[in-house]
Amino acid sequence: MIASQSTSKSPRRGSVAHEVTMAVVLAVSVMLGVAQISAFVSQQRRILQHQTIAQRAAGNIMEQLIVRPWNELTPETAAALQLSQQTKSRLPGARLQVRIDDDESDGKRVTVEIDVSFGEHRAAPTRIVAWKYPPATEAAK
Repeated sequence: MIASQSTSKSPRRGSVAHEVTMAVVLAVSVMLGVAQISAFVSQQRRILQHQTIAQRAAGNIMEQLIVRPWNELTPETAAALQLSQQTKSRLPGARLQVRIDDDESDGKRVTVEIDVSFGEHRAAPTRIVAWKYPPATEAAK
């Protein structure tokens, strides 16, 4: 009886090594997938941070423009504006474009756009648009 029991185990030899190999391959595959997802999430987080900085900078520039008196709101004024040093340091390569256009309804359309590229990735530019109208006394003239 003892001999028959020992021979029944011999066909299973090496199956443990095969199972261990498969488990290691599966574990490595899962780790690689997690690493790729982590890298993607990290990249998306950086892009989101850059877009948030660009939105705040565009909002600050828009505030600077809108509080100016009506007659000082000119394309020349817009051309003189620049990104702050802090924004330039946090968003290297960012480009600011400010346009002031006359609107058909006696107002001025003010557009602030900041274009930021993220290495080889490029997101849509951050754009804020506002309209400013002359005070009622100047509009009647």
